[in-house]
Amino acid sequence: MWVAPNALSADAPVEEVLPHLEALAQFTAELRARLDAPGDGGAPVGGIEGILALHRRVKALVDAVADDALARAIADVAALAERLHGVQRDLEALARVKRALAV
Repeated sequence: MWVAPNALSADAPVEEVLPHLEALAQFTAELRARLDAPGDGGAPVGGIEGILALHRRVKALVDAVADDALARAIADVAALAERLHGVQRDLEALARVKRALAV
């Protein structure tokens, strides 16, 4: 696991910079190894380059969804949820009537 050394000032001497560079190199190596290894049964993403390509692809897919279409879908789901709550209330009322008649 990568752990960053203490904070580094802009005018730090080289002796203090080297541990930071070594920690950064270790972090990069570990990150590349994780990105190149298959995870959750899937294929590796191809390192940092693969992650960037995947990010561009996902962004393009998300950007293709029009904001107004998304807003309409959200409104449709909200209306459907309200209607289902109404059906639930009607069914609960019917259950109460049925229990009252069974007495």
